[in-house]
Amino acid sequence: ADFLEDIVADEVEAPVAFTLTVEEPEPVGPFATLIIQGEAFTIIPDNSAQPDNLIRTQTQNPEQTAPTAGFDTFGLREGYTGTGYLDINGNDTGPQAQVTFDAPAGAYEITLRIANGGGIAANGTGTPQPRPMIVEVDGVSASVANTHTGSFGVWQTRTVTIAVPTAGTHTLTILQDNTQGAPNIDAVAIATPGTPVSFAAPVVTGPTEFTVGENQTAVGAIAASDLDGQTLSYALEGADADLFQISPTGVLSFISAPDFETPLSAAESNLYSLDVVVSDGVDSVTQAVTVTVADVDEAPSAPALADPQDVPADAAAGFVVGALSATDPEGEAVAFSVDNPNFAVVGGDLVVAEGATLAAGTVEVIVTAEAGEGPSSQQTFSITIAEAVDQPATAIIVTAVAAPENEAGAL
Repeated sequence: ADFLEDIVADEVEAPVAFTLTVEEPEPVGPFATLIIQGEAFTIIPDNSAQPDNLIRTQTQNPEQTAPTAGFDTFGLREGYTGTGYLDINGNDTGPQAQVTFDAPAGAYEITLRIANGGGIAANGTGTPQPRPMIVEVDGVSASVANTHTGSFGVWQTRTVTIAVPTAGTHTLTILQDNTQGAPNIDAVAIATPGTPVSFAAPVVTGPTEFTVGENQTAVGAIAASDLDGQTLSYALEGADADLFQISPTGVLSFISAPDFETPLSAAESNLYSLDVVVSDGVDSVTQAVTVTVADVDEAPSAPALADPQDVPADAAAGFVVGALSATDPEGEAVAFSVDNPNFAVVGGDLVVAEGATLAAGTVEVIVTAEAGEGPSSQQTFSITIAEAVDQPATAIIVTAVAAPENEAGAL
């Protein structure tokens, strides 16, 4: 360097110490995907002077004065993600729109969310027109050969890749490249290649409060939609999330059937709280969900027969076969009945009924337990009927005695 030569030329007697600091340029961090809404563009006038090259928004330039089929309450075609969209609609080559963005040098995928029903009449007839357009960044262009989506109510995406040679503020230009018109443009995404793009987060559209009866696992479906049409995934979070499961299609259920009398929620009540997270792979939405478990009038437990006894075939009425028992989840008193006329229930005991006719062998008795007006439960018991026990005969002894002839009287 010249200043070093000057130091030598001056014949400095003592060595000179100095520090040379070279500052490295600050590295460019990862590029965050940009989503630019169509209404942020600026229409560039062209020679055709088409009056319908417009930025259509919810406050100006509606396509319809009153909502009709396929249009929302603002008179705009349904399905857009912002507050409007870009409508380059001139019937001549040349109309264009521009917007600026900041980005470092590099290759970028530019994805346009568009709708185009060109050539299709209101009655569904006509030949679809490809209506190509050109996408430029600082004069570097790429062509979109076909922008037709089937109708102006169907939004799809088209992607081109453009290399940006320098860092800084860049101008993105969209040009009509046909004489039929360009599509409606909802939004444009600028991302590094291979980066997933989402123009709108999912929206939960279905119920978020459920009431279900106890003893069942089913809860209901979490309905959600995504304007991008991307596949949605579901996950659970929150205080009671570990008690639930959700299917790939959003069907929510308990892992184990809840019991009203024994709630397991974090609040120790029958009100369960959790969050459902719905994701399209890029954006997600978290929705609070509550599930209330209602009491159900349940059947008593199946009847039990304690220490059943074999019954002699000649057993007297009231012979106790065994004690019956059952419990009701709601705590109501339990009543028993039997289906066999040879048996009855007395004071909670299964006994031999009045007038019973029993024969040795085995007989089945169905016992029903009921509590209030709710459902009942049953249990079948096999009762052993034993042979009748023979009683010893009473001996009759006749003793010969002499009786006077022709006299009446007791012997």
